[in-house]
Amino acid sequence: MQIASLTRWVGHLVNTVGGALASGDSPNSAHAKVIAGCILTFNVAVGFPLGYVITTLWYKRKLEKSRQGEV
Repeated sequence: MQIASLTRWVGHLVNTVGGALASGDSPNSAHAKVIAGCILTFNVAVGFPLGYVITTLWYKRKLEKSRQGEV
C-alpha cells in the first residue's frame, strides 16, 4: 500500500467519523473531525501496544499451564 492511498483512506475515515459526531454542516463539524482524528490516533497508539502486551502475558501463562498439564 502506498502512503498516498493510506492518507486518503485515513482522511476519509476521519471525515466519516467526524461527520457522524457532528450534526450536518454545523460550525462544529471541523471540531468534530479533530476529535475523530484524536480518537483514532489514540486508539492506534495505545490500543495495539496494550493489546500486544496483554495478549503476550496471557498467552505465556496459558502455555506454561498447558506444559504443566493444568489447562
